[in-house]
Amino acid sequence: MKNKEYYKSFHLSGFTYYEGPLLMAKLQIGKKLKLKAEPENRYDENAVAIYFKKHKIGFVPKEKNYSISKLLKQGHEPFYVAIQQIDQNEHPERQIRVAVYIKQSENKKQKETKEISKAIENVSWLWEGENDEKLIALKEAIESFFEDKNKE
Repeated sequence: MKNKEYYKSFHLSGFTYYEGPLLMAKLQIGKKLKLKAEPENRYDENAVAIYFKKHKIGFVPKEKNYSISKLLKQGHEPFYVAIQQIDQNEHPERQIRVAVYIKQSENKKQKETKEISKAIENVSWLWEGENDEKLIALKEAIESFFEDKNKE
């Protein structure tokens, strides 16, 4: 996935205790979810609730929540979360599988944008004319830049 990297996946914990079953018709593969740390949770100080829009549908399982919880409690929100799998024939606690991705930082995006701008400046002389040779050279220069980026 562009601008995000896979981190972990799991089945929702506590799905049957919250609004998940009532929303089953609205839950679809790829739907975006939101994570919210619950440090005051009486069962787990690292609890991380999962929301679909404004509805709590469960939690990150206890054995998978530590690192997510620590980042969220410190004000970081580096995650993109989406429904990965739905199987209504499974036990209710295994009907929804969620994937967590780490979003690309703004600093990395800014750096890539600067690199692209610099590459374009390096070949800006090509725009001075409109003949086929210059357009082909421009295309090759841009392709070369992205090939080098993909090798990193």
